Amino acid sequence: MHGTKSNARRALEEYRRELEEGFANPENLTVPELGWRWHEQRKLLKDLSPLTHATDECELRKVERWFGGILVSDLSLSLLNMVYSSMREDHGVSQRGVHRLNAVLSQVMDLAVKEHLVKHNPCRDVDVSRPRAAERTPLTLNEAIALCQALRSEGFDGRRVAVWLALATGVRRGEALGLTWRYVDFENRRIYIKYQYTRDKKLRETKNKRSRWIAVDDGTVAYLRIWRAVQARRMQVQGLAQAPDTPVCSDDAFGLHDPDNFSAWQRGYFVEHGLGRIEEPEEGGRKRRRYVGYDFHELRHAQATFLIGNGIDVTANLRFTVQTNWPHRSRQRTPADRANALSPFPPTAYARPRPTAGGRYGEKPDRRDEHDEGERCQAELHRPGAEVRRRSPHRGQILERGRPAAAGRP
Repeated sequence: MHGTKSNARRALEEYRRELEEGFANPENLTVPELGWRWHEQRKLLKDLSPLTHATDECELRKVERWFGGILVSDLSLSLLNMVYSSMREDHGVSQRGVHRLNAVLSQVMDLAVKEHLVKHNPCRDVDVSRPRAAERTPLTLNEAIALCQALRSEGFDGRRVAVWLALATGVRRGEALGLTWRYVDFENRRIYIKYQYTRDKKLRETKNKRSRWIAVDDGTVAYLRIWRAVQARRMQVQGLAQAPDTPVCSDDAFGLHDPDNFSAWQRGYFVEHGLGRIEEPEEGGRKRRRYVGYDFHELRHAQATFLIGNGIDVTANLRFTVQTNWPHRSRQRTPADRANALSPFPPTAYARPRPTAGGRYGEKPDRRDEHDEGERCQAELHRPGAEVRRRSPHRGQILERGRPAAAGRP
């Protein structure tokens, strides 16, 4: 809380009194009541996204439905198994839904154990296996090249720029929508990912709470330069001036683009270019429209397709890719693990990028690092069919697999 020490003491005393009143008769405390108390404590003590809190509230309403009136002391393994079986068999709840509900309920019962209301958390004994995550299918090399060519041939706007950034650099949707010109370094050909623009219309830290530099290729630099000039002219017509805090992927009013509106446009754009379709299945006597096809996140993995399509071993560059373009929370979920499914081209050995002056991969690249993986992996993106060769900054030497070969012209 914010305020003086005396205010903090009063708040602590009120909280202690609430706890004593609530738990004076633990035999009368129900599971939903404890769930909402857990939720309020979680909101006060943890810095979580509003979407996380909204998800918790949705699950707690399910706890009220399925466990309403059940005392905390009466919750047992046999009761949980009976309720979960009824959810699956009689009400058609998916395994994922049961797993998610049990995960939240388990956290609620952990609080009961800490407060000495029960001795053991029965939710931890429930055999509800975690459902397998849906497999994401990245764009093929031909689909990604066709999308890139369409973006170059069509008119400029902030939404198309966001698609280009995801395709060329692997940024997330919120990171693209939250990028401003302040963090685009044209001279050193890189962009700085510091914020993401979330669905609650706020700029927040990135998903893994770590900012990062991402090197960009010549084609992306040229694309962004043109778009910056176009955006500046359009703003000038409306009496506005482009500033460092102007969003790169701006909306029609040159502000931050609403993520939900952007996703709706993105699905229609993908349908228009053959990357998705609209189905109208009949459910319960009613037809429901739904989108089936690639999503924005699949663009994030398309860069691995270009890497492998150019004969670059993604596994050999795992540290570079994880820390810069694909900063996943776990190395077990990197595009390198799905390399064999991304492209028919077999991967070949390629030199790992050397550390920059700062001593870390992918951060603050200087002019010596301009001819690194960022340029090579995008060669097919911006020059379809062209031979990929890499020139050293040292007087025309041609680099083969990261080592200087005989001097000469390509």
